Amino acid sequence: MKERPPNKGAPKGVTYTVSPNRKIHLTPGIKKIRNAQYFGCDMAGHLIIPSSVIEIGNFAFCCCSKLKSVTIPKSVQTIGISAFAGCRSMKKISIADEVSYIWSNAFEDCTSLREIRLPASLIDIGTGMFHNCSSLKSVTITNPKTLIIDNQVNARAALRNKMFENILLGRETSQNHKDSIMEIKFCYQEMQDMTIFRDCRSLRKIYVPRGSIEFFKRSIPRLMAYMLEELDDI
Repeated sequence: MKERPPNKGAPKGVTYTVSPNRKIHLTPGIKKIRNAQYFGCDMAGHLIIPSSVIEIGNFAFCCCSKLKSVTIPKSVQTIGISAFAGCRSMKKISIADEVSYIWSNAFEDCTSLREIRLPASLIDIGTGMFHNCSSLKSVTITNPKTLIIDNQVNARAALRNKMFENILLGRETSQNHKDSIMEIKFCYQEMQDMTIFRDCRSLRKIYVPRGSIEFFKRSIPRLMAYMLEELDDI
């Protein structure tokens, strides 16, 4: 594997290796990826975060425009503000089930991202996580207890029914972004304010757990009921 330094502004000694199949490996054994550590780096391919990493700092991989995908292991507890923002070639993000916190705008402007699964382990997330992800088609939500953080203030009750709108859009409403979403997957049975999806003009399917379709029909606008479909494993 070839060892390469990141961009010129990176801290001294920071390196990564690229295998022949374009997998990118960071320095093994590191506990934290520092703020802006790889900002604007030209690494290209599939990034594998080491299983020793506990925290990914703010802007850690921001504007790494050649990254194609990233695997975040279960050792990671926190993904910082705008950690992967502006990674415009990123098509796939795999987040392990142990991740607890994802801060604001973590994946903003990942314009090639098509689908995402939010792990059940999430406790708090920031707003605008997928703002301007214009290719996003599918969002899988696995934990109804996930809370929203707005400017570092925990808005547990006030934002509960606005959960999805805040996750997807943040403070600025992006109609073009809402138009891109084609499917939503719920991995739990709990009442939500489904009217926030009524302007998602490309939405075709709302997947819900087996046996819960009648439950969801009570909270969804009547004209959207035909979109409901049950799945055994979401």
